[in-house]
Amino acid sequence: MTVWQQTLTDSDVRVDPLILSRAADQLSELARRLRQADRVIEDEVAHAASVVADWRIGHSLRELMRFWDQEETAFGRQLAGLSEGLRTSALRYRHSDSARAADFGAIG
Repeated sequence: MTVWQQTLTDSDVRVDPLILSRAADQLSELARRLRQADRVIEDEVAHAASVVADWRIGHSLRELMRFWDQEETAFGRQLAGLSEGLRTSALRYRHSDSARAADFGAIG
C-alpha cells in the first residue's frame, strides 16, 4: 500500500512525520523516473525528427519536444517542491513533538 492509499479513520488530526517523509521519498522517486523517461523520449523524438528533418513533421517534432521539455521541467520542479515541503514539514513536526515532550517533562 502506498502512502497515498492510507487515510485517517477518526476525526482527530494526527500528523505522522514518518508518513510525510515517505510521501516525500515517493515524490522524489517520481521526479527521478520522470527525468529518466524524458531522456528516453527525447532521444527517440530527436532520432525521428532527424529522419524527417526536411519535412514539416521534422520541425513539428522538434517544436513538440521543446514544449515537452518546458512542461516536464516545470512539472519536475513542482514535484521537487512538494517533496521538499513534505520533508520540511516532517522535520518541523518531529522538532515540535520533541519540544512539547520536553515541556511536559519539565512540568512533571
